[in-house]
Amino acid sequence: MRARVLAVFASVLSCSCFTYIDGPGQAGSPGPPLPWVLSADAAVSRARLGAVVLDARPDDLRERAPVERARALSWQQLSEPDDPRRGELLDDLDALSLELRRAGVSSNRDVIVLGDPLRGWGEAGRITWSLRALGHERVALVDGGAPAFIDSSATGGDLGDPPGVGDFVASPVGVFEVDGLELRDALDGGASDVVLLDTRELREYEGQTPYGESRGGHVPGAEHLYFKELLDDDGFFLPPGDVRALLASRGASPDDDVVAYCTGGVRSAFVVVALRHVGFERARNYPASMWEWSATTWPLE
Repeated sequence: MRARVLAVFASVLSCSCFTYIDGPGQAGSPGPPLPWVLSADAAVSRARLGAVVLDARPDDLRERAPVERARALSWQQLSEPDDPRRGELLDDLDALSLELRRAGVSSNRDVIVLGDPLRGWGEAGRITWSLRALGHERVALVDGGAPAFIDSSATGGDLGDPPGVGDFVASPVGVFEVDGLELRDALDGGASDVVLLDTRELREYEGQTPYGESRGGHVPGAEHLYFKELLDDDGFFLPPGDVRALLASRGASPDDDVVAYCTGGVRSAFVVVALRHVGFERARNYPASMWEWSATTWPLE
């Protein structure tokens, strides 16, 4: 199913690379954007040259298997905690910049982000998406997450000292997200098509509310694509062709405008990272997602 949306979705593109970079690159100096996803080997190589390593896993997973030299950074540190803007990126750009600088993030230094694809909620995708949305082009999610990174870094020496305070200044670019009013107005009738993806569990899509939504159901016209369907049994992304085929089964091609949502924009951000990586250059996240949508009078199916 398709929902009608505003033509603005079709008019704004972003530039990025969609293949793995397996060479180490040159961290700490100006360079081209990273791909949205890096192999664990490539990420370890960059870490050994000074890239910032951010661990987005929840505390229990991070403490169970710590990653040498990684800085902990949760998506909640960068997000509005309270209604009506719960789930959106912090409105205070100074506060956002401070959180990221404390984590060692600098404008001209690579950033690699670790999660736990099988046991987590896509947190690494949310951090990667957040940094891209705030203007950092040299950030990538690690395929296979922290387990793959730990395995890859087991040989070849230590990763060196963690970076000090960074210099990054948040500067939103505005092309990676959709807000609720924009999406609502689009559903009321627009000039172009968008594919809506509900990346929650099937039970949520069908109306259950286990994670705090005010109402059950899904945004009208949304296709269901649980975020872990993009992964194999070991927590690695499916091959790009398989990802594109999976999206085609939901009516989406790389040329389409795609908007993903979940409960609070975390699982959907993970999907947006994956789609951007395989060439969906118009994929966007709805960060407030069902926390916002279900709390309004906007329609649900």
